[in-house]
Amino acid sequence: MSRGEPIPEAVVLGDERWRVVFTWHGDRYGHELQARQGDHWRTLACSVEGTAEEVWPASPPLQQLHCETRPGGVELALGVGMAGRSHWSASVAFDRAQATLDFDLACRVFEAPAWLGSRYRGAGTELFRSVESAGGAFVARDESIAIGAPSDAAELPRTVRWAYRVAFPA
Repeated sequence: MSRGEPIPEAVVLGDERWRVVFTWHGDRYGHELQARQGDHWRTLACSVEGTAEEVWPASPPLQQLHCETRPGGVELALGVGMAGRSHWSASVAFDRAQATLDFDLACRVFEAPAWLGSRYRGAGTELFRSVESAGGAFVARDESIAIGAPSDAAELPRTVRWAYRVAFPA
């Protein structure tokens, strides 16, 4: 984004109780998981973003985001982005009936990553009830969560995929 261009609008998926809000942070979208408390929204977890200089940012660097509603009322955000020589893609689906967010992420890597995954701060592990990263790591420390993508020694280039579910409290 160059100077003078408008900042992309926030993108919201959710209902009257729970939501994920994507907002522009410098050169990419970050997101917050929020719960309604009375008249206000409280942030439960916030993605940790990187900078334009980082080749392996803390979370996927999504620079474009598109939203749609699928049959059955499932809200979906689709994102793509790039850092270094690697390309990221994301699908985030909000299921009203289950009060869940399903994150499905992938990165096309051309060199061995120093870090590949998703990081959050201000999060309690109760939000991340199901981590489906097939061999990836899930680490909860104090007020932070790291969901690492599976690592392997497969030939480069390759696509690495990880997925996880955020289940809001009942």
